[in-house]
Amino acid sequence: MKIAICDDEKPFLDKLYQILQEIRMELNIPISIIKFIDGKELLNYFEVHKDIDVFILDILMNPINGYDVARKIRKMDNKVKLVFLTSIKNYAIAGYNIRLEKYILKPVSKKVMSKVILEIYNQLYRNGKFLIVKNVEGLFKLYFEDIYFIETEDKHVLIHTKDSSVKCYHCLKLLEDKLDTNFYRCHASFIVNLLHIDTYERLEIKLENNFHIPVSKHRKSGFTEKLLDFYARYME
Repeated sequence: MKIAICDDEKPFLDKLYQILQEIRMELNIPISIIKFIDGKELLNYFEVHKDIDVFILDILMNPINGYDVARKIRKMDNKVKLVFLTSIKNYAIAGYNIRLEKYILKPVSKKVMSKVILEIYNQLYRNGKFLIVKNVEGLFKLYFEDIYFIETEDKHVLIHTKDSSVKCYHCLKLLEDKLDTNFYRCHASFIVNLLHIDTYERLEIKLENNFHIPVSKHRKSGFTEKLLDFYARYME
């Protein structure tokens, strides 16, 4: 889990960084921390890399305040976790308009911050699984639940989500090994997310987005068994 902290007061920023490093050691969880002295620097970084899971932002910053930074982050990624830090309680109300994860008043105690970090880590670990893929345009963070299917096309792979398709040069087998049990390789050239299947008949899957993908004859038995087991879990 990668955490970005942003505050234009360097002494506080350095202190918060130290607190988070101590929390990382005490909780023994795999987190990394990157710090920024202003919101513009943070936004420029995230626009290119998109590899941050949690943002801890001070409200009263210049030249862009933390609330405006958070709104811009939300436009780029609707699922990252946002935490506000400030000494002014009135900002708490505004924070909930952008789906704020937590609101912490300064001065920050390690006990409070440790609880917040552990809660967010558990949320991401349980429900926030994702792939990071790379192509010539940059890095893309794709949540499992948003992926409908993956297919090979010529020498590359296309990952289809609800809103877009991302081309990458990973082999299908590598992606298959990284996905969870909600995915199944129904064809040599296709991996499907069982969550998004609408109907299945005559060796053809229809997805919720009306895409149709094939099931190969020699994978039919395994796929049918997998699909029935999947549905059984939700009927228990």
